Amino acid sequence: MVWLPFQPIHAPVENAPLPQDYRTYLADPGYLKREAATQAGFTIVGTEDCTGVAWKYGPVRFERYVSDVEPVYDPTGPWRLVTWQRVNNNEIPAGWKTTRLVMNTSRTGFATIDGAADYFKKWDSHAERHRKQWLKQQTEWEIVPITVDEYIMAYKRCKQDAFLKFLFSNMLKQKARGHGALLHIVGARHKTPHSQVEAGFAFVDVPETKQSIHLMSFHSEEAKKVSVGTGLMDYWFLRAPEANIKYLEFGCFWTPGEPKSWQGFSKFKAQFGLQFTDYPQPLARFMGKAPISISW
Repeated sequence: MVWLPFQPIHAPVENAPLPQDYRTYLADPGYLKREAATQAGFTIVGTEDCTGVAWKYGPVRFERYVSDVEPVYDPTGPWRLVTWQRVNNNEIPAGWKTTRLVMNTSRTGFATIDGAADYFKKWDSHAERHRKQWLKQQTEWEIVPITVDEYIMAYKRCKQDAFLKFLFSNMLKQKARGHGALLHIVGARHKTPHSQVEAGFAFVDVPETKQSIHLMSFHSEEAKKVSVGTGLMDYWFLRAPEANIKYLEFGCFWTPGEPKSWQGFSKFKAQFGLQFTDYPQPLARFMGKAPISISW
């Protein structure tokens, strides 16, 4: 969990209605159990329709929920700070307060897979053009499955901040331990003997919610000269129906007040016919037996 005490507050946005069968993977017990299995001290809490995770940081216990269902108030048990990230609900029930203490995902986006052969017609014209270029470039390039080690080795050769390389490499290893065969990694390379991986794309499937989550990707300077980025996205779209995936989760998108370095990749991802979700500010409240008197 990352603490951001000075994070800007974003005004609530009226989101388009989510599909009737859409349910965020961040509330799914199966996904959360796989995540918690690799993080010492993390446990699953809550109810079937509002599942969250709990952990301790020093002497303090935390619980976090991502759901439009309000976590059940429980005055028993250890004193703890409970945070609640609503998805498509701007109401603030009694007892909850908005907070800047925890990381707030401001905006995410997802694409719906309906099995149509012309799925790319939902994309922006710029992405469509690059897809056509990629189809021609496949005489020289190919996308193949690669291992975690192969991804990290190629990633380290790219021009990227050293700390980010360390952070994302460790995250990929953690995902591999927790999700096993549900983690998929592919790389793009020249169709020549002993060619190096020039771009990588990692994603994890959540069969319980029929979602696939884009985790991370990279492109070398060589890959940036062609339409490999769009080609990797196209690969993800193409495999979704056969993998029984209905929703492709593209992760976070830039909004005002967030790092400008997010803008370029956010603009690239936004080309692929997405529906956006703008999250309300997270809420927080204390539960359990407080060791001292607490007031806001």
